[in-house]
Amino acid sequence: MALLAAIMFVVGGCGGNGGKPTGSDTDEPAPPEAQDAIVKGLQTMFTWYPARDASPRDAYIRALPYLGQKLQDGKDNTIERGNSVWWQEWKDKRAEVDATALLVVGEHPADQPDTVERSVLVTQTVKTPDGQVLDTNPMLIESVVAKKNPQGWRVDSINFFKTNQFRTAGCPQGQSHQPTPDGPCAPTPPPPIQCPDGSTVPPDQTCPATGTGPGNPTVPSTKQCPDGSTVPANQSCPTTTTAGPQCPQGQTPDSSGTCQCPSGTEKNGDQCVQPCPQGQTRDSTGTCQCPSGTEKNGDQCVQPCPQGQTRDSTGTCQCPSGTVQGSDGSCTTPCPTGQTRDSYGTCQCPSGTVQGSDGSCTTPCPNGQVRSGGTCQCPSGTVMEGGSCVTPCPAGQVRSGGTCQCPSGTTLVNGSCVAPCIGRAYRDASGNCACPNGSTASAAEGCGSYVGAGEAPPQPRIEVMTRIQPAAPPPDPDSVNGRPPGDTPPSVSIFRTPML
Repeated sequence: MALLAAIMFVVGGCGGNGGKPTGSDTDEPAPPEAQDAIVKGLQTMFTWYPARDASPRDAYIRALPYLGQKLQDGKDNTIERGNSVWWQEWKDKRAEVDATALLVVGEHPADQPDTVERSVLVTQTVKTPDGQVLDTNPMLIESVVAKKNPQGWRVDSINFFKTNQFRTAGCPQGQSHQPTPDGPCAPTPPPPIQCPDGSTVPPDQTCPATGTGPGNPTVPSTKQCPDGSTVPANQSCPTTTTAGPQCPQGQTPDSSGTCQCPSGTEKNGDQCVQPCPQGQTRDSTGTCQCPSGTEKNGDQCVQPCPQGQTRDSTGTCQCPSGTVQGSDGSCTTPCPTGQTRDSYGTCQCPSGTVQGSDGSCTTPCPNGQVRSGGTCQCPSGTVMEGGSCVTPCPAGQVRSGGTCQCPSGTTLVNGSCVAPCIGRAYRDASGNCACPNGSTASAAEGCGSYVGAGEAPPQPRIEVMTRIQPAAPPPDPDSVNGRPPGDTPPSVSIFRTPML
């Protein structure tokens, strides 16, 4: 399979443990947080969108939240994370490369509280928009190390090769790793032999015979000219030509001798690369960059997400789960049902409503009432009278005009409403009806005329009669006893004044 050969070449030199892939290690399961960082980090790093990404580096950037500082610092390097030829082909077909990552069961270094190392099988599947699978490529990554830092578990290193004694040890002078890069040290083989016809052969072989002749069975039939061309051995090299331009790999000279990249590509040093997307420029490292104050989203330059938000796979800025975006773009907890956030960021109930103890918005209770269990009630110790909550009147009293009063025909005595005393009875200091001179009394009967044993009888009523008569006239000589004959005495008016 040719797909992703650049990556498979790295994997092919290391072999594998042949273990069955699984989501966890049955011998010593990785901590869930460490496993989550490894799986999500590699899946994100190797999931590509050629139709909108400039290169696999964009996927690497998307994986940064799962990577440790060392891998984050390498985001701007220019190593190839895929083949540009296939990339253009996928881009033309608008194909997407979806990656899955599974931890591989097998031996691994003992887990430490802050370090976990596992082998991971990453499988990339290339699909067209209509679901057609163009290719599938498994990659065994021999060593993925996750470390725990203050932000949580992050992928610290990714190595496609196992570390061995041959690779870590340097070879003596005159020797090199055979085969490279992991083989043991062995004498460095001599360079290949340059043949007269311009070809090369291994040092243990001889150049091919290019012609025969009497007494000279290996006379070459061509010769190499200074300008790089070859001519038949019996001809002379051109004298008017100069050596043609030696273009970098992938470039060809035009009619003026200038090395040119294929159509649809542009030069970046000695390499032919895809042009930067519209709005981006290439920096000194050859990386396409967006203008200051913007960031990449696929092949577009967009404004960064507000603080606290992250960009999802569709390129939309989203607040973390359980929060909402406020009017200022910040992420906040949502207001309770029915409430809205004002310009100061405070959750408020609509006008004409108030917030209840459960956070919901309700209509306010009238006239001093409070809400309890969803119902408006008077506060404890008060009662509803006339539509208002009031303190209850003492026993026997009634409320009139907002004031507690005794009922008509009664009076308040020592905190109680009682009927008035009858007749001559009066109310003594203890609040009881009493009669004058020690006679008994009741509210219903008044003062009686009897007395108890040993008590003095009540005083009798005395009537004073006053006689009123007119003044006498002067005596008449003919009068009898001073009165004229036949005259009757004047009448007398008597007024009785009762006395107790």
